[in-house]
Amino acid sequence: METDQYQTLLDCAQVGWWETDFEAGCYICSDFLISLLELKGPKVPISDFLTLIREDYRNRIANEFSFFKEIGIYEQIFPIKTCYGYRFVRTKIYKRDMDAEGKIKAFGILQLIPFSEEDADKPVENSQVDGLLRHLGSLSRALHSFIQTNDLHRSIHLALTEILFSIYTKGRAYIMEYGDGDTLSCTHEVCSKGVSPVRDTLQNIPLSTLPWSTKKIQKLYPVLVNNLDELPLEAEEEKRYLEMRGVRSLILIPLIIKGASWGYLGIDIVDNNRMWSLEDYQWLSSITNIISIITKMARTNEALDHSEKLLRNIYTNIPVGIELYDKNGYLVDMNNMDVEIFGLSSKESVLGINIYENPIIPEEVREKLRNREPVSFRLSYSFNKIKDEDYYSTAKSGSIDIFTKVSMLYDANGDLINYMFINLDNTDKTVAYNRIEEFEHFFRLVSRFAKVGYAKFDLLSCEGYAIDQWYQNLGEIEGTPLPQVVGI
Repeated sequence: METDQYQTLLDCAQVGWWETDFEAGCYICSDFLISLLELKGPKVPISDFLTLIREDYRNRIANEFSFFKEIGIYEQIFPIKTCYGYRFVRTKIYKRDMDAEGKIKAFGILQLIPFSEEDADKPVENSQVDGLLRHLGSLSRALHSFIQTNDLHRSIHLALTEILFSIYTKGRAYIMEYGDGDTLSCTHEVCSKGVSPVRDTLQNIPLSTLPWSTKKIQKLYPVLVNNLDELPLEAEEEKRYLEMRGVRSLILIPLIIKGASWGYLGIDIVDNNRMWSLEDYQWLSSITNIISIITKMARTNEALDHSEKLLRNIYTNIPVGIELYDKNGYLVDMNNMDVEIFGLSSKESVLGINIYENPIIPEEVREKLRNREPVSFRLSYSFNKIKDEDYYSTAKSGSIDIFTKVSMLYDANGDLINYMFINLDNTDKTVAYNRIEEFEHFFRLVSRFAKVGYAKFDLLSCEGYAIDQWYQNLGEIEGTPLPQVVGI
């Protein structure tokens, strides 16, 4: 009689039950649902069930159904084709189990919502939508904070504060990040008034002590615990951690960058047991996505800033001159060494000059530049000619020996943006080489008249050289390999 009475009550409330069989890809429905949805039998393929949902809701509901298997929470209202036409129904998961073979099953109810003619084609305003709308403010404020301040720590602190303010209960909101050596540490924490912080005790925790949650998070699955007694045996150590923190319910949402988890956002509830809803999961997932985005942006900006400072330091202080010209040949920048090489008062005094008007540059080099061909050349750079042509003002006079290499810089689309000139002042080296050549020429003259020859020979490598007079003095043919002459 009790079973009959319960069934009568369910029928009067227009409620039916369903169970998922993920292996078979179908729902098993109660008699009430078979009648309501005009099904041919208790089993209906999931794909067939989705076709019963009104088209404007179908894709969204199908996407949300995909959460069934992993997170085990779902509650939603949507229109579906019934024996009365399209009517709104409410469905909710009440239980999720895994059998001994590892097969997951979910059990829930579906209730027909009281019908109103004028609302037949309208979405039903419900607490789910209202809740999500209330959370939009916290989402926008968290993102706005980062955009305005570019302060990652402050933005995450604000986001965690907004979370605690929005859940209307006492607890903690925190960020846990994976570290080196398979450890986990708390990097951010916000606590409700009267709740003790635990950040200092959550540093460098070995992942081996958290096997259950670590496995789920690293597979990008959330962890939802309404009551600690729900935790499986493999989470015994995790349960001990949670009890020490006074936790009664918690939720963990993976923080994801490039398809991998770098940590998670967690919420501890300490004053009661909380039944986590789909809206909680959706809202907190949005928050974690924002935190992942701003974290990635902050780290990218930090890396770019570091790289920019490093490159700027190299560009400024490298002991060669560097000039940047735009694609039309106008000078847009130069470094300190280039200013020194060409005797300028400042780089601003020459910005805007055109490389094609430089009287020192040979015509064949200009032609290669017009054809956007890389080119290297050596010049005797006459400052007197620069002054005579009034190309730019310089404090130097005379000439210097310059070696120049020109490269083209392109943007991501392959369009030319700059010509880069790298200038090396070879004057001192050239003078030294000239002096060495003069000395060698003088010594050869002396050796020829004094009949003195010399050779340099490495006994280990058997390599070396000798002047002509050395061969003549030994009666050898000039150019004979030295080992043959020395006799080694």
